[in-house]
Amino acid sequence: MNNKAFTKYSIITIAGFSLFIATQTVLNYFADCFSVFHDKPINFETNFEPNTRFIKTQFLKNNCSNFNAIIFGNSRSAGFTTEDINEQFEAKSYNYCVSGETPLGILQKLKWLQHINCMPNTIFLPISIDRTQLIDYTKQSRLLRLEHPYISNQENNFFYRKNFLLSMASSKFNLLYIASQLTGKKTKLSYNFSTGDVTYLWDKKFNIKDCQNENRALSEQTIIDFAKVLTEIKQFANQHNSKVILAWTPQPISDQLAYDTRTLDLLFHSLSPYYQFIYRIPLSDARLKNNYFFHDPSHFKPELGKNVFQPANKILLLKLLEEIKEMKSNCT
Repeated sequence: MNNKAFTKYSIITIAGFSLFIATQTVLNYFADCFSVFHDKPINFETNFEPNTRFIKTQFLKNNCSNFNAIIFGNSRSAGFTTEDINEQFEAKSYNYCVSGETPLGILQKLKWLQHINCMPNTIFLPISIDRTQLIDYTKQSRLLRLEHPYISNQENNFFYRKNFLLSMASSKFNLLYIASQLTGKKTKLSYNFSTGDVTYLWDKKFNIKDCQNENRALSEQTIIDFAKVLTEIKQFANQHNSKVILAWTPQPISDQLAYDTRTLDLLFHSLSPYYQFIYRIPLSDARLKNNYFFHDPSHFKPELGKNVFQPANKILLLKLLEEIKEMKSNCT
């Protein structure tokens, strides 16, 4: 290839690549399915889940002084509405639940809130035996769950947003988002970012067994690490005069009875020196066998969630362990 041909080839290649990058950048910026470039309305419905970590953190940065309680947790915590919490505890709460949340993410968010002088007086901390992972979403590339730069201590938002702007994955999701808008795909999520509340607009029919014959087991190290971060949350809260209210996330009864006693013993006895009480729906409650009270096998409805924090449902942590063991022993 002579110099003239090589120069022409180089110009075409550079121009083509530049056009591709420009097209990708424009697509990702304006489609913005994860809502990191443009402000969303306070209330909106969608069929495509945005990055709620970014939106809720951004909102709290400017409005955290309006709240004295925070509801943490993963997507299941949408079943704890701020209206119910406010009424039951005379609080002004914000629901900071986000998809796939872990105790590590909760601790990171608490440290950020304390750093900006917005440490809540009351922390609602739902837990469950089947969600013990400690993924650090400040270091993940998954765009839906990438933590806000405030949480990951990135001073320059550009380096955070470039993940969404110059990503093939982002382009793929934005094209799917555009397609869903054009085809009028059924709305499945309703958001109110002034309170953090999320409403799930779906119901999946499924069967709930009275008992679960399997005995799932988690490794000893998994439980130790999980309990360690929950302990750090309690200690951090104590240092800053905040109260932690522990809750056992409502699940179909068969899922609550699916784990072996060794796993349960290790978890509850690891937590008991730091957490004395826990709120829960009694395992004998018939609603835990009725799929009407669940959107799907993983997500409970507010009709059930509002009953978790009834005074009668507050028991000693180790009493819940006994309750689970007793129910398991009655399984045939």
